Amino acid sequence: LPYVESTCGIFRMWSPHVDLFSLVMPYLQKRWLRRFRVPIDIFDSLMSLFEDKGWVDEVSGRDAVGRPAKHFELKLMGALRFLGCGEVFDTISECCDDMISEELLRKFTLWFCRKMHSLKDDYIRVPDPTKIVEMEACMKPYSDAGLDGCIGSVDGVAVAWSNAPATLKSSMIGKVSYPHVGFNCVTNHVRRILSVSQVFAGGHNDLTKIHYDTFCNQVIELGLGFRVP
Repeated sequence: LPYVESTCGIFRMWSPHVDLFSLVMPYLQKRWLRRFRVPIDIFDSLMSLFEDKGWVDEVSGRDAVGRPAKHFELKLMGALRFLGCGEVFDTISECCDDMISEELLRKFTLWFCRKMHSLKDDYIRVPDPTKIVEMEACMKPYSDAGLDGCIGSVDGVAVAWSNAPATLKSSMIGKVSYPHVGFNCVTNHVRRILSVSQVFAGGHNDLTKIHYDTFCNQVIELGLGFRVP
């Protein structure tokens, strides 16, 4: 059954005219869709993005002996599974029916993260203060709630660093009991990410992060009414 589950899911993407996915038991369908991580339209948009930029060809084609590369779609699903659940590559390889090795999945995931990082300015950006319409659209939900002038909410994000060097562990442990690094993230009311700060040591508190956050300092300099204690 696990083989049928994964094979039918993959076959559904590659062969839309022969939909074996409908033959899988309902409980397996739900499990596969839950593990898929993203809706199919978002997955298709990711595929289109990588194809339009010619990135698919970088990890596709044939190897030194002429064997065709593994399917890009399957490797992309594995990367999303790792990022969404923190799944180990050993399990992801098993979910791929061992068609893709753990090392290949690991390298592809790192490659995928680098490519997505190169697009960060297209998706993570602060509204242009010179464009009144853009600023008003960002502030309107807050104005309706009585928070005039607010453009977003700031919160800290802690990311565990399990392999932190022993000499740095004391500076990497803050209010949580494990070594980690921190970021300040700003989002607006429709969950659009406006800013992600530089990385901070886990021992830094929120007030210190705010003082060294480039975005918050820019808001202060623009005189938009935001003040740091």
